[in-house]
Amino acid sequence: MKIRLDFVTNSSSSSFVVFGVSKDEINIGNEAYLNLFNEYVADNKGSSWFDLTDTQIAEMTDEEKIEFVNDELDSDELLNNDIINIGGQEHDEVGITPTTFIKSFPNEKIGDIKKITARELNKQFGTNFTEKDIKYYKSGWYNG
Repeated sequence: MKIRLDFVTNSSSSSFVVFGVSKDEINIGNEAYLNLFNEYVADNKGSSWFDLTDTQIAEMTDEEKIEFVNDELDSDELLNNDIINIGGQEHDEVGITPTTFIKSFPNEKIGDIKKITARELNKQFGTNFTEKDIKYYKSGWYNG
C-alpha cells in the first residue's frame, strides 16, 4: 500500500494534506505585502519580461509597492511560497504539507511541524499564530 502525504492529482481525483490554518484566519498586513513585493522582485528581476528598473523600485513608496502586489499577483500567489502552500478543494487551507516539511526542514522532528508551521506563517504574514492555532487539514474530491 502506498501512502501519499502531499498534493496528489490525476484525471479524476485530487487531495490535499496540510498543517496550517484557514485562509480566513490570515490578515495580510502591510509588512506582509512589502515582504511579498521584495520576494517577487528578487525572484523575477533579470527575467526578460520584468520591466521594473532599479531606479523605479528605489523610488516606489510602500503604498505603491502594496498596490503593485495587489494589481500584479492573485491572492493564491500572495499565500504561496517555497514553504507555505495553499490548497484544498476551495483553496481554503494555508500551511506546510508533510512532504514540504521533510524537504525544507530535514533536521527537525516531525513532532515539531505545528510549531514550525506557526513560525513560518508568522514570518511570512506578520501574524501571531502559536502551535495551538495550527490544525491538520485533509481534503479530497472527485472531479468526474
